[in-house]
Amino acid sequence: MEEKFKLVRGARIIQALAEESTPQELTRNIAIGFPKTKKRQHATQSVSVAQVKFTPYVKDKTLRVSAVATNSGNQYTPTILFNEVTFEPEDTSTNTTFIASNREEYNIRPISLKDHTVKLRCNCLDFHHRFAVWNFQDDSLYGKKPPTYIPKTNRPPVNPLRVPGLCKHLLKLIRQLKTVKIVK
Repeated sequence: MEEKFKLVRGARIIQALAEESTPQELTRNIAIGFPKTKKRQHATQSVSVAQVKFTPYVKDKTLRVSAVATNSGNQYTPTILFNEVTFEPEDTSTNTTFIASNREEYNIRPISLKDHTVKLRCNCLDFHHRFAVWNFQDDSLYGKKPPTYIPKTNRPPVNPLRVPGLCKHLLKLIRQLKTVKIVK
């Protein structure tokens, strides 16, 4: 019993010391934290992503991607800020070109989901209640820390392993970015 306690405590300390996660790590976290779910990563087919907006910050080597995601008649705004993006001066066979929100054309090397850290956010309740606090601690939350949740019932926590992660709207946005080769 004591060994198990040390292992869990050690994992939380390591997690607390970690900086931003990669999308691949966040996706792995939801599989570990919620192995029996039939939602989230298994329910992205009902999500439609439109109005994708690219905002490049060339000097900072970052790219903010936001979109409107719709499912069940509700709209959400998933946002991802990719770090260490390599902007290229011209279009080549190894990079990807997109039109940014400023209507200018940009060329980047495709962003590796396993190597590039991100900051992200979605305004859906799943992300807000299940992941936002833990993403903030992981330094992968885009924007301000959510207010501390004070339970009003004795229900178990919605994220018992306290893993940072992604909602289905962010997962769908990432899949769409793969399709257009912004990410790999």
